[in-house]
Amino acid sequence: LLSALTVFRLLPRGFTNTDLRAHLAPLLDQPNLSPGAMTYDLRRLRQHGLIDRIPGSHRYHVTDLGWRTAQLFTRTYTRLLRPGLA
Repeated sequence: LLSALTVFRLLPRGFTNTDLRAHLAPLLDQPNLSPGAMTYDLRRLRQHGLIDRIPGSHRYHVTDLGWRTAQLFTRTYTRLLRPGLA
């Protein structure tokens, strides 16, 4: 989920539930990721301060904390954990 957030960092209009689902489903190898599951994930990300909702719309943008957290976990996984597990 955090690696999918890195895609949306520079979008000026933010991203929607559908946009995130389209990027996350192939990463999880799930062809049909339900909108309810994505709403749950978005709510949890918002509660932790990793994303903010754009007022007056159903769009979100990644906060600075969310960007740094996503980079940290994505880099840690790709550089340390994945090669170590192979």
